[in-house]
Amino acid sequence: SGATAIETSAELLEKYSKKKIIMLTSSSRLLNNFPKEVHEKAMKYFKKFSNFEVIFNEKVTKITNDYVLTKSDKKFTSDITLI
Repeated sequence: SGATAIETSAELLEKYSKKKIIMLTSSSRLLNNFPKEVHEKAMKYFKKFSNFEVIFNEKVTKITNDYVLTKSDKKFTSDITLI
């Protein structure tokens, strides 16, 4: 996930503290175009929020109003899903 997804996630977490938010990314870490330390700092920030989850290495294949399906046939439901 890139900088825009990270910024959007942070803003949503601040605004919607009671909503379950999931970020799906096909990469193995956040901000993979930046040094690893930037990923670690972002993860440290997001771990403060119990309503937030990052799912790595999952490519989205289908999006519906009720769920998101990934290539590995995992189905995710949430109040807010970032892809």
